[in-house]
Amino acid sequence: MKIVFHLLFENDTKYVLWSQLVTIFFQLFLVFFIGRHFSLEELGNYGIISAIVNPLQVLTYMGIGQILIADDFYNDRQRVYNSIIWFSVAVMIFLSVVFWVFVYSKNGITGIFLFALYKGTLNLQNYYHAVYQRSDSLGNLGRSRLISSFLGLLVFIPIASFSKSWINGLGAVSVVNLIVLFTFDKKNIINLGYENYSRFSVKRSDIAEVLALSMPLGLSSIVVSLKSNLPRYLIEYFIGSRSVLGLYTGAAQFVAVVGVVNQTVIKIIIGKLKKTLSANRELYKVRLMSFVRRSFYVMVVVNFVVLLIYVITIEILNDITLKKQGLLIGIGLLIARIFTVPTAYLKLHQVFVSRTSYQFRLGVGVFLLHLLFGYLLTIHFGIVGLLTSVVFTEVVLFLLTYKDVKLFFQK
Repeated sequence: MKIVFHLLFENDTKYVLWSQLVTIFFQLFLVFFIGRHFSLEELGNYGIISAIVNPLQVLTYMGIGQILIADDFYNDRQRVYNSIIWFSVAVMIFLSVVFWVFVYSKNGITGIFLFALYKGTLNLQNYYHAVYQRSDSLGNLGRSRLISSFLGLLVFIPIASFSKSWINGLGAVSVVNLIVLFTFDKKNIINLGYENYSRFSVKRSDIAEVLALSMPLGLSSIVVSLKSNLPRYLIEYFIGSRSVLGLYTGAAQFVAVVGVVNQTVIKIIIGKLKKTLSANRELYKVRLMSFVRRSFYVMVVVNFVVLLIYVITIEILNDITLKKQGLLIGIGLLIARIFTVPTAYLKLHQVFVSRTSYQFRLGVGVFLLHLLFGYLLTIHFGIVGLLTSVVFTEVVLFLLTYKDVKLFFQK
């Protein structure tokens, strides 16, 4: 852990930390802007749109970045990976619009298109950033995120304000993200020795092999996304309050701050940890379990600090009932996050050892458990029952994932 702490402030890796902070600040600002500039109900609208698009976003991305980093033959498959990621973004936008029209509403097609486009550009960013991680070019990764987040914020505020539409603001951010991808990122990827397509061809065998590795991860990811978005569906259909949905959406984004350092550490160690597994299995085991164990301690301390800030933030609410509900939601989500973070490290190991199919089966089981408990507890106990289900399923997921990893090392 001391090594990781030192890495966080090296010349290159510090850019990753700061870029993560800027990125999460943008997301927090977006939620705060919608809630204050428009209304809590409009924030609820943002929440339900996110709940529809987010699962499709992770399904079509298929964890391609993680597969890319672990693929020893990526240098010969650059064109394959590029074709898959661009096609997947197009499919994600198409499915989002179709699902919205035929399942939810025939109104707001432009809005769902722009939101899906915004999420699609984030998938493209994640793909290019995975190439940076593979090359240990963390400085470029951090600078890319800083540039896109800063410019995105600059265009979002005036466009959303003057057009009186946060969705138009996100459409403008999508354009900014694409410009950064086609200029800054494209140039750096070429300088790293990639994107030289003249030497490569797209082989069906390569496509089949990459998809065989990524599709189980994609299916597993959509189950995780459905599980994380399930509370929004339950609030929408069984509590029936867009204000409460707005509170949950805001609290969930606020709690995401807790994951900033965790995400940064994963970006830093993912390549190094994979190499350690290949070179020294015992050292790999010690490091992995150290990250998992210490992440618990870190999350307890960080959660306490975030909770204090969160309590101060919800004081802007005038309704006493909403304040109480907002406090309950924040506490419940922070407790769940204590188990979510160490689970992320364990899942990283499962990708390394090709246990993505197990991730999918486990994810389906936990999602069904969450669905059953969430439904029963929500209809009887409201938001308290819903939060109980959230915490319970995160604990179950951690315990079963930990057991699988432990069995791997006993072999």
